[in-house]
Amino acid sequence: LPITMEHSVACYYMVALGDASSKLACYDGMRYGHHADGRNLSEMYKKSRMEGFGEEVRKRILVGTCILTRGYYENYFVPAMKVRQLISDEFKNLFEKADMLICPISPALAYKRGLGEKDPVRMYLGDVFTTIANLAGLPSVSLNLGFTAEGLPTNVQLLAPRFGDDGLLCCAAAIERAAGAPHIAELTEDD
Repeated sequence: LPITMEHSVACYYMVALGDASSKLACYDGMRYGHHADGRNLSEMYKKSRMEGFGEEVRKRILVGTCILTRGYYENYFVPAMKVRQLISDEFKNLFEKADMLICPISPALAYKRGLGEKDPVRMYLGDVFTTIANLAGLPSVSLNLGFTAEGLPTNVQLLAPRFGDDGLLCCAAAIERAAGAPHIAELTEDD
């Protein structure tokens, strides 16, 4: 995979959080989004956003707003956009040599039911393989190829060149036919 892969997660979060902050600014409870009454305009905005957005979304908007402020914009967002272009260019070069790329979905298997990553940094780093498609503007698809002995799904991701959606779906269908339909894992209360 490309050298810029090691920077993809940091780049993705700079770009994605900045974009989220910018795009979600219109959801203020006046014209768009959840509306909550307040004693004044400021309180109405605060209540509408507290009730209308979950904790993780509010956190991402807040960090994104910081990223887009003077100083942080030049030092973090602009370089991230440059890295994004490098990632896109590297994948364009890779697709001159290959029709499709296959890679894992995450660096680790899925968590057992009820167990999740408690460390937010590790959770965000788990996106290392899926962020590249978004950054490079590539079509991608996740395929379930079966389950481990513990019932955890084993997934892979296919990536295609830009506008290669039709080839991607044909390749995914061929892999699914060859691999066979995975059996659905049976979940029990103690899983």
